[in-house]
Amino acid sequence: MTLYSALQNLRAGWDAEVFVLDGGLSAQTRDRLRRVADGQGAALRFVRPALDRYRTPRLKTQERFSPINYARIHLDECLPERVERAVYLDADLVVEGDLSRLWEVAFGDAVLLAVQDQMIPFVSATMGVQRWQALGLSPEAPFFNSGLMVVHVPRYRAEAVGARVFDYLLRFRDQLNLPGNQEGFNAILAGRWKPLDTRWNVVHGVYDPAWCRRTERNEGYRIPSGALTADPHVIHFTDNSKPWDPASHHPARNRFYRYLRHSGFLTRPEYLAWRALHEGRRAYHWLRRASRPLRHLLGLRKAARPDALPS
Repeated sequence: MTLYSALQNLRAGWDAEVFVLDGGLSAQTRDRLRRVADGQGAALRFVRPALDRYRTPRLKTQERFSPINYARIHLDECLPERVERAVYLDADLVVEGDLSRLWEVAFGDAVLLAVQDQMIPFVSATMGVQRWQALGLSPEAPFFNSGLMVVHVPRYRAEAVGARVFDYLLRFRDQLNLPGNQEGFNAILAGRWKPLDTRWNVVHGVYDPAWCRRTERNEGYRIPSGALTADPHVIHFTDNSKPWDPASHHPARNRFYRYLRHSGFLTRPEYLAWRALHEGRRAYHWLRRASRPLRHLLGLRKAARPDALPS
């Protein structure tokens, strides 16, 4: 519920112009999104990026990172010339803070503003920029998460950032830690981005103390998890924590349900039906997970039984 939560928490007197990167949305989904935007008084436009360029066999893609995941690379091509500052938001997050506050943060000489990734804090981290040494980067250069970016659009366009990031991902496809756009952004924009308050992009692991301790031990990066989870401006449901996934155990998933219920994206009967089906799937998933040891034990006994019988 990225769209609704962002608009719902925008301070009075601010108008939002929303550009949706459309990678093949159904007509019904587009109508639902228009209904959400209209209900909040926002202007909504759908942009169809040229996705064929991201389908090239030379680009390291996978199901988790489909072609639309790369469209943010060329976001300057998707925006009118008149736009000077834009906030890019992933679709797997909810906004709890007032995005207009991001208009008050100065760029300085930076191309964009973003949050240092809590999972991958440095370019030299386990899943950071694999070629950081070849690029001459400091091992302590921070690595940002591209799920939320505040972009200086004229500067981004003038410095051909999109073309450079895309070229990097193509040329070094076999030297990337992970598929997706993030490593390319951090390789090209090292030293050219400015950090935001970490609360503007709180990833799922921050809610798990054991995960935080492990990251701090492995990467040497201290995560102020209590401060972040107490007042997140943006909750980012990264990796396998998506609240619409029956397997998700994210502690803040109810925030997603709340925004979905009030957004108008679904009618009330549709929401109640979806929630009932979702909770049923959750119960089935956790029942199977809890019974797995017993099922494995029964499976072993069944397999061993023929050998135990007399011939």
